[in-house]
Amino acid sequence: MNLLILIQCLNLGGMEQATRHLVRGLQERNVKIEVNSVTPAGDGRALFEEMGTPVKDYPYRGKFGWKTHHTLRKALRSVRTEIVLIAGATLTGCLAARRIDCREMFLVVHYHHYERSWDHWKWWLFYKIFGKDYKNIIFPTKFLKNEAEAIAPQLTDRMVVIPYPIRRMSHPSADEKATAKEKLGIPAGAVVVGNAGWLIPRKRFDVFLSVASRLQKEIPNCYFVIAGDGPLKSSLMKQAETLGLTHRVRFLGWQKSLAIFYSALDLLIFNTDADNGPMTPTEAMSYGVPVVASSVYGGTNEIVIDGETGYLLRDHDVEKLSRRAMDILRDGGLRNRMTRQAYKKLRQRNGIEAVVDQYMALFEE
Repeated sequence: MNLLILIQCLNLGGMEQATRHLVRGLQERNVKIEVNSVTPAGDGRALFEEMGTPVKDYPYRGKFGWKTHHTLRKALRSVRTEIVLIAGATLTGCLAARRIDCREMFLVVHYHHYERSWDHWKWWLFYKIFGKDYKNIIFPTKFLKNEAEAIAPQLTDRMVVIPYPIRRMSHPSADEKATAKEKLGIPAGAVVVGNAGWLIPRKRFDVFLSVASRLQKEIPNCYFVIAGDGPLKSSLMKQAETLGLTHRVRFLGWQKSLAIFYSALDLLIFNTDADNGPMTPTEAMSYGVPVVASSVYGGTNEIVIDGETGYLLRDHDVEKLSRRAMDILRDGGLRNRMTRQAYKKLRQRNGIEAVVDQYMALFEE
């Protein structure tokens, strides 16, 4: 089977990491894959090429890429493939994909439909114009599918939920954890609390730092790590300085691989105003890292089940988040129970074999 993946970008975010896991799983089923990025590939190119996956990318200039749309459309017109999977609904990508000679097209939607007041109408128009192009429209969470159904009920029979795939599901050994801490410049016996993602307003790293300020007063040997980059980095560094965390916080920037980051963690604290189904807590749990999260809107509760696979608040209550974090760090029995429940949930929901089975079933129908 030949598959072309047309992706919005190859930045090192959650969607791109999930797509990489999926590509590897499909290649193991003898699917021949090529990746085309609507925007310049950047650092993400190497991750796919290391798996033997050819990558092509295109310039992206003008609003919605209109200045380079002709280049993309012309290039895709010469493509011959059985299946097209569009990861991320971009206007120029979806328009250009109509020129591809293929048997079936599938669309994966990762975005919120109501992030801004006018998003409802934007998505209504998108589904009206493009919805029937796809055999199936795939969502990583039930939450996101429910949003789409409310906007485009005529497409309900085409909509399916397939979670993000996860490959690793095991604790790092004691030696791996010590080595990971050493590579991050953290003492071997220290407690490490972290978070990862875009440093943007809705990701609420300001809440993470406020919780960190409280934890360092309770746990003197506690260190904090943030993996990721974004426009708020300088203001977050200033906040860390104001809170007296300068020598306790490591801003790691973008990481080609998050294996060392997750291996070093004793706890993940994840905070967001809106996330459809975040990869960071999912990946953390796959490394045996307990999670304390707060999410105002989204599908985080499909991953972090409060009191079972972790702790989840529906508001950013710094005091409550700090108490939940202390409970986990001080109670080994609680931590182990949550880790076992998280593994059980992940195997059922996000196991690579289960996810790839669902994609193959759609492709082979």
